[in-house]
Amino acid sequence: MLKFVLNDFDDVIDDVIEVTYSKLNDKKVKVFIRGEYYIPIYKSEYYKFFDNNCISKSKLILLRDKVINRAKKRVYYLLANREYTVYEIRTKLIKGGYHPDDISVVIDYFVNLAYLDDEKFAERYFNYYKDKKSLRQIKDKLRTKGIGRDIIEDLILDSDDLKEIQFELAYSLALSKSKRLEKDNFREKLYKYLSSKGYNYSIISRVLERITFDFEDAV
Repeated sequence: MLKFVLNDFDDVIDDVIEVTYSKLNDKKVKVFIRGEYYIPIYKSEYYKFFDNNCISKSKLILLRDKVINRAKKRVYYLLANREYTVYEIRTKLIKGGYHPDDISVVIDYFVNLAYLDDEKFAERYFNYYKDKKSLRQIKDKLRTKGIGRDIIEDLILDSDDLKEIQFELAYSLALSKSKRLEKDNFREKLYKYLSSKGYNYSIISRVLERITFDFEDAV
């Protein structure tokens, strides 16, 4: 942890810290202190601030602050284009090579600003897609974005009209699909199709009953 690393310098001489580094990518390096990963910085910064792989403690702390601010700018840029969940932002910063402690600092900063809010993200996503995708598709997508099960289940419980919305959506899909199906094994094919779209047995049964009734009524 960074706090441990920073407070473990009582034995340094003249406040000088010796470091090692490894390549992160073509532009950046990863700086290590006593074998512990500390920060990712540009190569140009390494050549500017470090002398024979050494740096003062005060400069190193300032450099870490600079890296944290850089991570914040990255997140501001991302959020300017669309909404993200905490998990998505964390994943982006991990790929950027940032230390887990610094990532937590940055995420807490944006959560406190209410720029990152998983509950509101999930609510907006759910309300937008509940009449466009099956409930299973919605739940799977939210999970991949790191939304917790409790948040998802609360959204479902709070949506009184969800069953009817899902039924009408499934029926619309089935009606469109039925026009392209042969009569042989008609119900079985429709069942498999709706199941592949994520609809449960209860909804599919209702849809098949209505489709069959509509078909027979038309004949």
